[in-house]
Amino acid sequence: MRLRALRLANVRRFADEGGGSGVALEGIADGLNVFAEPNETGKSTLFDALYALLFFKHGSRHSDIRALEPYDGGAPRIEADIALAGGRFRIAKRFLSRPMAQVLDLDSGREVARAEAAQDWIDGALGLRGAESGPAGLLWVRQGAALGLDPGVEAREGALAGVVEAELAALTGGARMARMQGRVADALARNLTSTDRPRKGGPLQLATDAAATQEAELERLGAALRELRSDLDRRAELRRRIAREADPEEIEAERAALAAAQERLERARAEAGRISELTTALELRRVERNGVAETRQRFAKAIETVAACRAALEQAEAAVPAAEAGVEAAEGRARSDSAAADAAEAAVREAEAAERAGRQAREAIRLQAEAARLAKALAEAEAAERAASAALGRAEAIAATPAGLEAAERAAADLAAAEAGLAASRTTVSVAYEGPDAPRIRHAGGPLGEGERLTLAETAAFALPGIGTLTLQPGSGDAEAKAAHDRARNALSKALAPLGVADLDAARAALRNREAAETEAKRAEAIRNAVAPDGLPALRRAHALAAARLAEAGPIGEDDAPPDLEALGVAVEAARNAAEGARHARERAALASQAATAALERSRRDRAEADRRLQDALSETGPEAGWDARRSALDDALKDAASAHDAAALQLRLLREDAIDPALAGADVKRLSEAAENRRLRLADLRMEEAACGGRLERATEDAVEERHARAQDALGPARAALARIEAEIAALKRLGQALEEASAGMKERYFAPLERALSPLLRLVFDGGRLAFDSERLLPETLERDGLSEPFGVLSGGTQEQVAILTRLAFAELLAEGGEAPPVILDDALVFSDDDRIERMFTALQTQTERLQIIAFTCRQRAFARLGGHPLRLVRWQPED
Repeated sequence: MRLRALRLANVRRFADEGGGSGVALEGIADGLNVFAEPNETGKSTLFDALYALLFFKHGSRHSDIRALEPYDGGAPRIEADIALAGGRFRIAKRFLSRPMAQVLDLDSGREVARAEAAQDWIDGALGLRGAESGPAGLLWVRQGAALGLDPGVEAREGALAGVVEAELAALTGGARMARMQGRVADALARNLTSTDRPRKGGPLQLATDAAATQEAELERLGAALRELRSDLDRRAELRRRIAREADPEEIEAERAALAAAQERLERARAEAGRISELTTALELRRVERNGVAETRQRFAKAIETVAACRAALEQAEAAVPAAEAGVEAAEGRARSDSAAADAAEAAVREAEAAERAGRQAREAIRLQAEAARLAKALAEAEAAERAASAALGRAEAIAATPAGLEAAERAAADLAAAEAGLAASRTTVSVAYEGPDAPRIRHAGGPLGEGERLTLAETAAFALPGIGTLTLQPGSGDAEAKAAHDRARNALSKALAPLGVADLDAARAALRNREAAETEAKRAEAIRNAVAPDGLPALRRAHALAAARLAEAGPIGEDDAPPDLEALGVAVEAARNAAEGARHARERAALASQAATAALERSRRDRAEADRRLQDALSETGPEAGWDARRSALDDALKDAASAHDAAALQLRLLREDAIDPALAGADVKRLSEAAENRRLRLADLRMEEAACGGRLERATEDAVEERHARAQDALGPARAALARIEAEIAALKRLGQALEEASAGMKERYFAPLERALSPLLRLVFDGGRLAFDSERLLPETLERDGLSEPFGVLSGGTQEQVAILTRLAFAELLAEGGEAPPVILDDALVFSDDDRIERMFTALQTQTERLQIIAFTCRQRAFARLGGHPLRLVRWQPED
């Protein structure tokens, strides 16, 4: 079996945070794999998740399964990809809520088993048989369990002896053997029960209890000694971390990065204001371009009108000579109807005068709209000018500046460090009474409670009944720390004074208010510049000129509607038609000779009308000699307006492309500010923890833990000797049953010979030719032989026992691999007690097994395990399919 990937979601700290994602170890290779990450990364969680996936049914609600559930609840989801001789498979389970189990064949994509059948497939295909008795129980070493070679210590987790005993049960049993062993048990009944345990009240039990008492005391003191050494290591580590966190170069680099981010934020804000200005300017350029285009179109239409009027005038002038020939004969006849014709002509003139008045009224309305537009723009510009002035006044009234705030923040950081130093330097007092009736020490008018801890900032007196008064006075270190604290507090007050605020939060708020006022002033100035791009004086002059032109055009009533020029033109045409009708009536009433006079009159009128229309058209276009110049000027003006519009659009687009996002720039400032604050808090925490660690070391030194541990070791020898004498007597009785064991001795030898063969090269590599001797009765390591000396396994150091235990597991894994059923060897934070030289040898031993075994090592010792080599593993995000 080879593990290729492990994935989990909603398992302990890897809880679903709303995106439905989890984490995964992908690409697990053959040979050695190393997952080296700091504490709290989740290494033990990955170990427990794989354990649950293979050994618990999906419907289980065992306490180990419930321990995988996140604090906020949820259904743990776990899956693993494995490689077997028959192909690649994926095992997936969901526990607690909507439980599910499934096995997929990754090569074909088909489902192999589901629900209860999935667990049966796992048990059969993987050959693990169970967490307590199968090979995985031996080869999967949980955190802190590498020393578990005694079945009484780690039976549930699959200790070496427990697993080996289960594997050999069939080789050493039988009904006849059981009867013979029962007879031996009867002979030993004086010291032992039928279950081979010490009989209650017997010599063996008494000696065992005495030795156990000494061993328990030795273990307790050993734990205290290990805690003392751990505190020494922790204090050294804390001092190294404090030096790293307080590195001036890193702090200065953080400050420089924050200053650069703040400068980038200011630039982003300025660019945003400029974009707003250019947007307004672009709209003005568009209006100007459209106005020039409209004027050019009207001029082209007027030129077409001039050409049409000239053609009409030529036609009218050509008809006049022919009509004059008949005028003389028709004049007498025309006099009778001249009054009617005159009246009709007067009507025509009156209609034409009304049409001209309408044109003048429409021009006055246009002037009025222009004056109103300029008045509105002037009011907006003056309001923006007043708003900008008021905002600048508010900003100048605020004393807070970025430099002042930075100085105050540095002073606040110094004050926090001084407060941590003051707290760490204070003297503490506590008492443990001998019993409930012991006299109580009194302080400050009341008794000092059991375990109550007092921190002394000044001299304090304690009344000891029957003894006297005990006076404690803090050392000079407390006074120095208090002086440093006072200096830091005064420095903060001095830094806040120029800012005109009482604390750091108020200073930050004042600076934000100042920046907001400055931004408001810039926004108001941008509005003013957009409305009055040439300045307020120019806008005022334009407004005055428009008002003067409007006054020249004459008053316009509020309810006056723009005159309908088309209707006036229709009226003029109607008057003309009426005059023409009058003339026709006059001609019809006269003799046929009057037709010539009417024709002459009509020709002259048509010529005059054509000429008038031509003059009207020329008044629109101006002299023909200036047409080309005006047309060219309008073309140039249109090109200039279009170019100005395109240039403004390009400038705005380029500025938008290169502009800095104010939100991103602000996020950088916030991130860097928080990083600096986090560094300050970490440094304060480290210093406080260092002080606490130092206090514990002082108390441990006072308790003389090392001396007491040595005395306990000396006392343990006589107790063990007494126990050994009794055990020797029991051994003499047990020799009667040795014949019963001869039948099973050969079987055990056949087991231990291959194990010693696989283990010997590993021991020689790590212990310079060392050899491990096993107790074939208890199936446990008995002695380690090296350099000509034989050392009992129980007296070896914890590091050596751990190394032997791991090498034994590797040897057992090699035997299983020869039989074709070895699962991966998984080590969770092993080799924690190895020195530098020994751990290098263990790394080499692990590497020698990578050709035949798959080994997965979880560790928090990143620096030490960097020399191990192997295939590095990293956690990646995983998105479950459902």
